[in-house]
Amino acid sequence: MPRRIPRLKTQTAMKLETMICEYIRGVPKAFYDIGVGLKTEWLHIPLKYPDIKVFGCEPCKVTREAVIEKGFKGDNYKMFPVGIGAPDQTQAKLRVGHQVGSRDASIHPIPNFAREETIDLITLDQFDKKCGKPESIILWMDIEGYELIALESGPELMKSGRVRWINLEVHINPKAKIASWPDPMEIHDFLNKHGYKMVKQYNNHGTHHDRVYVSVENP
Repeated sequence: MPRRIPRLKTQTAMKLETMICEYIRGVPKAFYDIGVGLKTEWLHIPLKYPDIKVFGCEPCKVTREAVIEKGFKGDNYKMFPVGIGAPDQTQAKLRVGHQVGSRDASIHPIPNFAREETIDLITLDQFDKKCGKPESIILWMDIEGYELIALESGPELMKSGRVRWINLEVHINPKAKIASWPDPMEIHDFLNKHGYKMVKQYNNHGTHHDRVYVSVENP
């Protein structure tokens, strides 16, 4: 029997994971969940927008199966068994920690993540094509330091104007531990250059937090 999640925890998660909805005008058509993991934004966002199409990618097989069992299924849901990487990457080593989940796996060489598994990678533009290139997209990323590489792999999508809202996790001073992990300012500058402004920083944990960006031209 699956572990019962306390109602208070569920309500807290829903409040945090729907924070982005405060900055959404109109009704988004699609939700791109890059690195689904074991969090539940894919469950809570559709409560606000029942007709939204949810497209996820989760390269870790065990995590993917757990998420599908948790409810990531149905006509409005589609999962891809891949990660998002640079155009010259088709595979990578995913370092997995003691527990399976988005907070415990990374392509970066985290020292205490001893177990490795080979995963397939596609670009963000290829992912968008697989999803049918929908209009008015919410882009959600929590991929443990691979956010900038993933964003850079979607030049066509990022200039299309179809991504209206972005929610991503950034870590504070990540290069102190992993040199290849992007600094929050690198991501911020990239998004600014592509017409996005930051409107909210929340879910502060000391070492990391979430940020909400919106399209300046198509808010």
